[in-house]
Amino acid sequence: MFSVKRNHDGSRKKLLQQALNFVIQHYNTDAYYKGRIIERPEIVYGYHRNHPIKGTQLLLYLKMIYTRTKGKYMKTAVYKQVMLEKAFSPPEIRAVDSFTHKLVHLILPVSGKIDEFKKFLAQFSQVCGETKLCKLIIILYPSQHSEETLNLIKGSQYNNLIHVLEGSGEFSRAKSLHEGVKYLSDDDLVLFIDVDIYYTAAAIHRVQQHTILGQQAYFPIVFSQYDSQIVCGAASCPVNNQSEDAGSFRYFGFGIASMYKADYLKCGGFDLSIHGWGKEDVDLYSKILKSDIDVFRAADTDITHIYHEKVCDDSLNSDQVVMCVNSKTSSLASQRMLANLYYQKRSKL
Repeated sequence: MFSVKRNHDGSRKKLLQQALNFVIQHYNTDAYYKGRIIERPEIVYGYHRNHPIKGTQLLLYLKMIYTRTKGKYMKTAVYKQVMLEKAFSPPEIRAVDSFTHKLVHLILPVSGKIDEFKKFLAQFSQVCGETKLCKLIIILYPSQHSEETLNLIKGSQYNNLIHVLEGSGEFSRAKSLHEGVKYLSDDDLVLFIDVDIYYTAAAIHRVQQHTILGQQAYFPIVFSQYDSQIVCGAASCPVNNQSEDAGSFRYFGFGIASMYKADYLKCGGFDLSIHGWGKEDVDLYSKILKSDIDVFRAADTDITHIYHEKVCDDSLNSDQVVMCVNSKTSSLASQRMLANLYYQKRSKL
């Protein structure tokens, strides 16, 4: 259901206007001979859906002005419910020549999280080692696990595909990713990633396909797991479980992104004044939207954000704290599972 009081995007506005024009034309067919006219239609409320076979369907509840011109003159408001269908356009075939086998440079900030890094390194070896699809640039911040992290990298059979840069000062995701980009050439393909991300070779292929130099950046919509203790009663849940209770696609998450270095620089890059967690990805996404670089977004079932407990630092800016708390609460569990937990605890009182 939708309300006309909300702001609709351009395509929805155009669809509704076309529907109103069609309704007026239909009711006013031979209006002169019938001695009546319908005008000024308004949508009180309506329903909209896309049927996989029939096309777009609209169920509208309309308020219109009815005027009778033959016989006794009358003018009054009438309400009508109408249903309209708009068939899909015929399929079109377009050749896609943008696919490239360009090497993907994963840029990964690391600060502690040694267990997560072990899993990420094993995954990198599996996805990128033998296939040579990608290289890894690590920005390593000092921590109690720094030496162990370096030993793991040196001990990897694919350490020739890994380059380590030293992070300094207070941790900043924006600053560390920017340092990783600086290391590369302008025509290099970059993928910003986190240590808690699971990905497959298919995901890397999509990065290659959907990122086009000078034309398009790719912001995949990542599947984000809910609290593993709530979902499966364990420290971690299987990554192949993408049910509604296991997690959700993070449509408002922009941290995982790919683009060419030249396009990153062209749009202005990260805001290096942003410190700590959050906001830097939204800022970059907004800059690209304002540039002449297109953004491609799609849900990617081969990229999963592994659940981990989120700690919101009180020293962050107020808007960053709000973003962090909202992200933390939204990643606990589905509404159904939260409702079940609530009623279970309530029944025990």
